Amino acid sequence: MFRSYGDLVVGHDFLTPGTPTQPVEAGYMANAWMRLRHPDFDVLHGILNEIGERVQVRAH
Repeated sequence: MFRSYGDLVVGHDFLTPGTPTQPVEAGYMANAWMRLRHPDFDVLHGILNEIGERVQVRAH
């Protein structure tokens, strides 16, 4: 994803493998997350959908 959209990423946090996940109550940015910026909302929406379909985060 970074090769395709890295210039659009304005923030991200991917925890080191083995890091315990935080409970849902900790909020949506407590675990793995990405933020992107693009001037065209529809294009951004499509990119975020693609990332959501392709990137996998596994909690243990």
